[in-house]
Formats: sequence, C-alpha cells, structure tokens
Amino acid sequence: MFSKYTFTYRTFMLNINEENKK
Repeated sequence: MFSKYTFTYRTFMLNINEENKK
C-alpha cells in the first residue's frame, strides 16, 4: 500500500516537473 502511494506521488511530481519544463 505504501509503495503504491509513493509510486503515485512520484508520478504526480514527475508530471509537474514535465509541465514546468515545457
């Protein structure tokens, strides 16, 4: 469960980072 949460959080951060880079 915790791993899944971390994975989702990491994906969310990655998405934000990509948007910021754009």
